[in-house]
Amino acid sequence: MRLTTAITRSLFTAAIAVAAASSAAAQTGERPSGAREGIKVHGHWVIEVKNTDGSVATRKEFENELALPGDEPYAGVGNRILAALLSRNASAGLWEIQLHGVNVELCFNSTSPQPFGCIITEPAATNVGSNYFRNLTITPDLVAGTVTLRGSARVQTGTPGILRLAITHVTTAMRTCSAGTTPAAPCTVNQSGGNFTKTEVPGPQPTVVFDQTIDVTVTLSFS
Repeated sequence: MRLTTAITRSLFTAAIAVAAASSAAAQTGERPSGAREGIKVHGHWVIEVKNTDGSVATRKEFENELALPGDEPYAGVGNRILAALLSRNASAGLWEIQLHGVNVELCFNSTSPQPFGCIITEPAATNVGSNYFRNLTITPDLVAGTVTLRGSARVQTGTPGILRLAITHVTTAMRTCSAGTTPAAPCTVNQSGGNFTKTEVPGPQPTVVFDQTIDVTVTLSFS
């Protein structure tokens, strides 16, 4: 009887300890130790707004999330892109970084009345307008398991030194090609894919004026 009582007390004490640890983890946002569920896609953004003399006017760091169908604004197909690549139903195409404002976009195509976001894409891209900037570089780290996208855009909307616009939403996009396309020579026409990651830029949102440069670094990682 004494042994049974001692075991019962030990189990009760252990249950209380587990409950307390779970409650503390929930309050701090930490995961309890043990098995993890799912695979997460992370995107760490660094945006630097620079003046024409090269000085840094604003620097902002934040995180994004996987873009999924139905997400608004700027819904995406991040889950479908991953499924297509992992099942060999598609080949990796060109990457893009997209920067958006509200109502008045940061960059625009002068040949069209419709405003567009600033789109930073790879040098091989062919479907480009005045709002495209073909200087995107891709740097993989196969040990850390990360992919870093870097590029820059020049603000073309507004009057010099007067109209100040906020960068409110950002996305990364991956274009995909047919399964038989070599990834080292990705397609530039007949592309599929779409937004891969997205987020609303948390406040205070960086603001820009005409002729400033926006330097962007996005580091994608997985856990």
